[in-house]
Amino acid sequence: MKDAVRWVVVTGARGGIGAACTRALARSGFRVVAATRQESPAAAGREGGPAPAMSLALDITSDDAIANAVTQVRQVVGDAGLYAIVNCAGSTASGPMESCTREELLRLFDVNAAGPLAVVRAVLPLLRQGHGRIVNIGSTSGQIPGSFNGAYCGTKFALDAMHDVLRAELAASGVAVSLIVPGVITTPFWKKAGASQSQARERLLSTGVDHYEAAFERRQRVVEALSSSGLPPESVAEVVVEALSASNPRSRYVVGQGARWKLALWRILPGHLRERVIRRGL
Repeated sequence: MKDAVRWVVVTGARGGIGAACTRALARSGFRVVAATRQESPAAAGREGGPAPAMSLALDITSDDAIANAVTQVRQVVGDAGLYAIVNCAGSTASGPMESCTREELLRLFDVNAAGPLAVVRAVLPLLRQGHGRIVNIGSTSGQIPGSFNGAYCGTKFALDAMHDVLRAELAASGVAVSLIVPGVITTPFWKKAGASQSQARERLLSTGVDHYEAAFERRQRVVEALSSSGLPPESVAEVVVEALSASNPRSRYVVGQGARWKLALWRILPGHLRERVIRRGL
């Protein structure tokens, strides 16, 4: 009997982890719908791998855009339903909490927490139809906060908590939910974090706040070091394929030995040492 077609939607498919997931899933035989904020069929996940079966525009902060995308996906998957949604779309912001504006914080929560949930909510009927799966891309920052990373960590903490609840609530319906927890991954994320940090510095200096200058310099060195020392995004994509291929997918998949050690150490650190880690933004 011929294997059933397994349709998977990947959000944030244009770059970094999303592009790597698109390529890896296509190579593994999944029919991939590459969803990007601005539709770009030529760019979505095509380098070094097969093209996605379909590309579409999807702004995960817009309910209208999500509804339109789901309509297109429904037409493609038909009665088989959707096998999986892989939420890779995300954003970052870097700088002291004092520099974070209400608008910036709300935007970050919209993209990193509310957006993935809105997408999941919209595709759930198709996932139930296909006895499908949900995979969200989290971060070690969803469990370990760091100085100059408070807003981003807050969104990932929220996603981590919602994951546990969503997995429990959907268990009876047969829809499996997994959270991928990468450590440091070499992607354009770090360049964006550096740019965001520079903007935060300028905002504070323009209001006469210069209490963070030494911390800014230290954090810049940290960002530069991390941007070239991480695992490739393909390492995350391999784990996503594993989560979508397993007969009983796990709740969490931590990517990389360094991330596993980091999380294990964090759990046993006393409070005063945790504060020191947070203060140094490590």
